[in-house]
Amino acid sequence: CWTQRLAHSPPASDCAADALEPGGKWNSHIRAIVSFISGARLEDLSATDYAAYDESSSENNWRLRSGFGALIARSFPRKVSLSLAAPVESIALAEGGVKLTTPTGTIRARAVLPTVSTAVLAGDSIKLPCGLDAWRDAARRLPLGLNEKLFVEIMGDAPFEAETHVTGNPEDERTASYYIRPFDWPVIECFFGGEGAQLLGEEGLAAGFAFAIDQLTHLFGSDIRT
Repeated sequence: CWTQRLAHSPPASDCAADALEPGGKWNSHIRAIVSFISGARLEDLSATDYAAYDESSSENNWRLRSGFGALIARSFPRKVSLSLAAPVESIALAEGGVKLTTPTGTIRARAVLPTVSTAVLAGDSIKLPCGLDAWRDAARRLPLGLNEKLFVEIMGDAPFEAETHVTGNPEDERTASYYIRPFDWPVIECFFGGEGAQLLGEEGLAAGFAFAIDQLTHLFGSDIRT
């Protein structure tokens, strides 16, 4: 399969798309699945990096009813000071450590561990010391993929089983992945990656909802539109 070719006979170009079988029946499906994971086209993806990710992946995707933020907040020891809704505006080197400026005040510490994305590191939302310019340049060379989620509410009786997962159209690389009734909530999570997510960016939310509902109707019948 495609992942085995990446691991055992990767293309010399290191381009993941070059591991596809020319005219392969499942190429669009592979493109769709990888776009959910990486948020990018195969042409922009390193074969080596994807194979390493696939090898280390546990294939578990844990979901929490209250979200990961609530889990982290509740997991902090009581003696540890935790500030929420205090985005860092700047990080500066200071005597004996660093100084962080936030809308709620200044924080001084021996060290700081930024956990922001490469896009934030490369951007201007956080002012960083000029000594980190080389790191910021490296971040610019490692752009993020693109993923988007829409949520459709289920109204009234509907033929949907809780915790069901379906793919809209495995032959369309723009297809969304649908997670139905997570935690038995009356919603459908519509997950777009890569080319599908780009559709939302270019054509807007209304086009995204229309695309998702058309795919769900194709899978479950026209009655679900109501």
